[in-house]
Parts: sequence; structure tokens; C-alpha cells
Amino acid sequence: MKLVFLIGSQREGSLNKLLAREVEKEFGDYEIVEYYPNDFKMFNGDLEKPEEAWIKKIREDIREAEGVIIASPEYNYSVPGTVKNMIDWLSRPNDEGKYLIGGKKFALLGVTMGLDATRLAQKELTAILHQLGAHIDTKNMISVPFADAQGKFVEENKERIKNFADKFKKFIKA
Repeated sequence: MKLVFLIGSQREGSLNKLLAREVEKEFGDYEIVEYYPNDFKMFNGDLEKPEEAWIKKIREDIREAEGVIIASPEYNYSVPGTVKNMIDWLSRPNDEGKYLIGGKKFALLGVTMGLDATRLAQKELTAILHQLGAHIDTKNMISVPFADAQGKFVEENKERIKNFADKFKKFIKA
């Protein structure tokens, strides 16, 4: 079984990367594939056809995956442009005219040092993915506010992380 993680932060010390890696530990029997904003060019319709090797590989991994987890920060009360760019690429049909996101199972998680956690970004991501026909595990999201840069928030959320993973396993099998 395969899971794809789309990690929306480019920063080396990303809290969202840290959270995603903790979630990944709960999927020990799954093949895990991670993609980051730097794995995607800026979306440009002129680059869509023919498909380049890098986007073919990403799309193939997602096509094979039982589920996709997006770990996204929230910038200025919204979805970061990096995450939107990833979705823009994945929302387009491939060379054979096939769409990818419709019917695929998604879950969302995020962490921030601010008050609102990533609730507003997750709300927007839910709306975007819903419009694209994704199945989103909306009753099972992690949104961590007031995270510390040292990663102590991970220890404080161990039970939530385990519950999130257990519920998403059931969601993708349903």
C-alpha cells in the first residue's frame, strides 16, 4: 500500500515536515512517498503538454496511492501559493486526458506558531479539493496552534497523531 505526502513548506526546519514525518511513522506497513514545492515547476499551461518526466512520476505515484496527505502551513490566513501550485498541477489531465484527484482520498494536517493553527488554510483546501471531486476525510484533520520551533508540540500530540493515522487507514479502506 502506498501513501503520498504533499508537504507544502520549503523551509528546511519546517514544522509541517516534522509533523508529517511523525504521522508517517504510524504507517510503517505503507510505502511512503513525499513531494515538496520544489518538486513542482510554477504552473504554466504552456508546459502541460507533452507531460514532462517529473510530473508524470508524481502523477503516477498519486495514481498508485491509496491516499494523499497534505501537510500545509497557513500563510496570511490562507493556503500558501506553494500548495496551490501543487494542486494546480495535479488537477490537470495527463497526456491521455485522465484526471487524477477525482475519487482520490485525502487528509489534511498542519501546524503553525500562530493562534489559528491552520484551520483557515484547511477550510480552503477542503473547498478546492471538493470541487475537484476528491474524497476528503473532513472529520479527521490535525491543526496544531502555538507550536514551538523545537518540536515539543509533537510529543504533546502523540495520541492525536496516532488517532489521525488509525482513522485515515480506515477511511482509505472504506
